[in-house]
This record gives sequence, structure tokens and C-alpha cells, in this order.
Amino acid sequence: MKVTLKSNVYFDKIDTKALPKLIFNTVILPVGRAAKKKVDSAFTGRGMGVDIYGEPYEPLHPSYMDWKDKQGGADRTMVMFGGLKGSIKIKTNQDKNLVKVFSNIKKNYGRKHLTGGGGLEESVKIRKWFFTEDEADILHLDDRLLKNDFDKAFIALEKKLRSQLRGRMRIIGSKHNIKL
Repeated sequence: MKVTLKSNVYFDKIDTKALPKLIFNTVILPVGRAAKKKVDSAFTGRGMGVDIYGEPYEPLHPSYMDWKDKQGGADRTMVMFGGLKGSIKIKTNQDKNLVKVFSNIKKNYGRKHLTGGGGLEESVKIRKWFFTEDEADILHLDDRLLKNDFDKAFIALEKKLRSQLRGRMRIIGSKHNIKL
């Protein structure tokens, strides 16, 4: 009996120098953009808005809404004049495989909403408008966070790697006189 093993996989076809760029462009950058989009959604639309988990914010207290209206503020949660919303930025560094989504606002208004609290005059409710250490370990596991974006990115990476590996079928080994 003769057994022949054939394959169409060529591991030497992968361009190892281009691999970091492929991973950055296929996984890291798309997930970073999805994170920014999710954070941006905390400020969009009229009315209550939604947090990073997709849950609606608790309605604002009517007296606060009246005060906010008198100040000329927006009629939705998490937006007064748009400073915090406008401060959300995305920074990329391909050499360091880094995509950073951050707020460059100097005041701690955004942090107050992430942790609660406030000064003597105010009591700010927790509104999860941004990812914190609490979400770091579950970003890629929770459907409400970035799991779907991670899954799409890794599927795209797999397809691109598979296309580089695939080639013509060839015999990679054969053995004669195999006894069963």
C-alpha cells in the first residue's frame, strides 16, 4: 500500500515583514475605530442616549433639565454645549501597534460621569460613556461591547492569511509498504 500526503499550504509564502502591518490594519485599527464609534454613540441622538453597553441613560431630573435649558444647553443627556463630545479623539501608531481612543478635555466632567460623585452643589450619576478598567478584560467577550468587532477583525485576518498561504496542490510526502 502507498500513502501520499498532498497540501496546498505554503507557510513560506507569508511575508513576515508585512505581518505586523497586516495585523494592525486588519485587527487593531478596525477595533479602535469601533471603540470610538461606540463612545461617540453615547452623545448622539436626542433625548436620553445610550451608554457603551447600549443601555439607555437614566432620565435627567426635571429641575436639572430646566436649569440646563436656561443655560442654553443641549436637550439630551451627556451634552451641555458639546465640549466633552468634541473632545473624543482617536490616535494611531502603527509602529507601536497602538490605537488610542481618549478625551482631551481638561476638566474632570467626563470622569465624574464614569465614577459618580461631584462637588457640594451637584451629585453626578454614573453614566458609562467611555471604557474603563472595568471593561478591559471583557471588551472582546461581551456582545454589548466590542466582541462582534473583534470577531469580524479576526475573521478578516484569517481570510487574508489564508489567501497568502494557499497555493497549488503538491505532494509533501509519500510512504510505500505501510502495513495496517
